[in-house]
Amino acid sequence: MSTQSLGLALLSLMLIASQAFALKCWSCHSDWPDSEFCQEKLDMSLLTSQQRHMIVKECTPPKESVIVYGIFYAEKMVSRCRIQTVSVNGEKVHSRGCVVEAENASRNDCVGRNVLPGMKVLACETCQEDVCNESFSPPSVSAGIKTTLSMQLVSFLFVIVCLLF
Repeated sequence: MSTQSLGLALLSLMLIASQAFALKCWSCHSDWPDSEFCQEKLDMSLLTSQQRHMIVKECTPPKESVIVYGIFYAEKMVSRCRIQTVSVNGEKVHSRGCVVEAENASRNDCVGRNVLPGMKVLACETCQEDVCNESFSPPSVSAGIKTTLSMQLVSFLFVIVCLLF
């Protein structure tokens, strides 16, 4: 086998491997025709088998540097699945799809990004597992415990300060 043939074989294997590991996300908008399944939680009972295959999209891995909404990002960027609820001129629209964001972005970093006039992001989450954007994650129990403990600690410290002075 020649060096050129070996190189082509390796390139082909790398291409196949990169496609096999591409992130797959649900992709839909509740305001599209025939998309009553695309609500706050994806309603699988309303999906035909053909629709199931059509609305799962492979996310393109990001390049080294990325421009998102006109902003240049030099930091490491990653592909993620996104689920969001927006208000467009007062009407709620649920959507799912792929997004590119900074590797260190938090799960709900996209909340508050209003990119178009008349549009307000009400809820937004990203995740990095295949088809993880079926529905919003339930609130974290540990986050609730941390908040409760923090509030109790603040109250305790306030009482101590009041007693000392």
